[in-house]
Amino acid sequence: MNSFGRAVLAKYGNRLTGVDHVCGPIEWVMATSNNQDTAESSADPSSKRSFWTRLGRALVTFVTAIGPPATVAVAIFALVYTNNATRDQLRLTEQGQITDRFSKAIDQLGQEENNKLAVRLGGIYALEQIMLDSHSTQPTVVDVLCAFVRTHALTAVKLPQQQPVDVQTALTVLGRRPGSDSPGFGTNVSYGILNLGGQTVHLETVQLDQAHLEGVHFESAFLDNASLKGAHLKGAHLVGAVMSGAHLEGADMSGADLDDVYLAGAHLEGADLSTTTGLKVDRLECATTDRWTKLPAGMSLPHTDAECDE
Repeated sequence: MNSFGRAVLAKYGNRLTGVDHVCGPIEWVMATSNNQDTAESSADPSSKRSFWTRLGRALVTFVTAIGPPATVAVAIFALVYTNNATRDQLRLTEQGQITDRFSKAIDQLGQEENNKLAVRLGGIYALEQIMLDSHSTQPTVVDVLCAFVRTHALTAVKLPQQQPVDVQTALTVLGRRPGSDSPGFGTNVSYGILNLGGQTVHLETVQLDQAHLEGVHFESAFLDNASLKGAHLKGAHLVGAVMSGAHLEGADMSGADLDDVYLAGAHLEGADLSTTTGLKVDRLECATTDRWTKLPAGMSLPHTDAECDE
């Protein structure tokens, strides 16, 4: 019998021998085997067998003696043991690999030198792959990338200046994180919560077209001239955000909190703002709309196109 079978008997022996009619034959076979081994050892000391060799022979004798039912039982327990052991080992191996990969990615992300851009990008993409491979890591990866954006975005942007490549890349990864078609995405912490708000967060000119930003926290952030065409901003927290000139064509902003948000000159063609809260008409100066734009009930723009063209 191989190690596989011996392990099964060692682990499940009590279960296999839980009744007298099973326990008795095994004990008898073991005793017989011991007697035979003793005789053999006396005749030839070099032929002494180990305990596990005797146990293996005993199991074979036992299975042969009582026939197919025992063979099936042993095979089933052997399969269960192997599956469980293999699964546990794989889980431990995968966890160790994820931990090592995460540590390496964080180290790459922390390379601040100007000539280390490629290294930082590698760290960002490595974190994205970790999210894809292990859902349980997603909240941590989201938190890390959000912190990276908040601390590495430009403190001020002068048009047509763009955000650093690594900051834009981190935002792109956050905007396509897995699970966007799942209930609770954007509010359920298991998918990560996007915290990108703050008065010192300048995200002007970022490119987030079609990005999944459900439930994002953009409070007081500067998003002037940001491109958010077709972005998913359902339930977004935009209180006090500055979004003048932002491109929000086709964006879904249903349920978003727009209290004190500044949307002067924003492009709202086809955008859905019908169920937003806190939106004030005087904050929409010179914003552009079309017949597909959905504003809250009873609200209309406070200007004519001619006035804004002057």
